[in-house]
Amino acid sequence: MLPRLVATGNVSRVGLAKVVVNDDGVPTGVKREGVVLAPDEGWERGMNNAGTEDRAPPGCRPWASTS
Repeated sequence: MLPRLVATGNVSRVGLAKVVVNDDGVPTGVKREGVVLAPDEGWERGMNNAGTEDRAPPGCRPWASTS
């Protein structure tokens, strides 16, 4: 999964997470595996917020046309 994460100061980032399932295939939790996209440049920061807002990278949108 690529969840949107929001930190103190309204800083949004895109994380990486894995759904944990038991032996029966039933989801039992989520394992966070880090941040994959975060605001690094000055233009990605405002007075009251910062971040990366498009949490659905191209190619991950099931409704996007591939033709």
